[in-house]
Amino acid sequence: MYKFDSVNDLLRRLIRPDSPLYLYWCDGIAFVYIPTDTDEAKADFIKGIEHWDVLLYANYENYTPVVEYSDEIFRGVKIKVFDYSKVQRFKELVSWLKHQEQQGHKE
Repeated sequence: MYKFDSVNDLLRRLIRPDSPLYLYWCDGIAFVYIPTDTDEAKADFIKGIEHWDVLLYANYENYTPVVEYSDEIFRGVKIKVFDYSKVQRFKELVSWLKHQEQQGHKE
């Protein structure tokens, strides 16, 4: 798990040939996760339990359906943002992340 200082910093990390070009958003946090790809994780998924290898996130106060990113190499890359603010498990995740930050944990 790693918190970035801004959505632009998060996008800078994401824009790679092997990375997803989308973000999820919930209650002021933009994030992306990579699920664990093991037989145990697949068996747990059927039971409703997810395992993630990576969680990357940043504060992103207001939802927008698209974020545009530009830097020295990439110009005007549009990233789709999915609004998960009505999904309870992501609301719980974001609440936990915010609590961790209040406790002084960044990673």
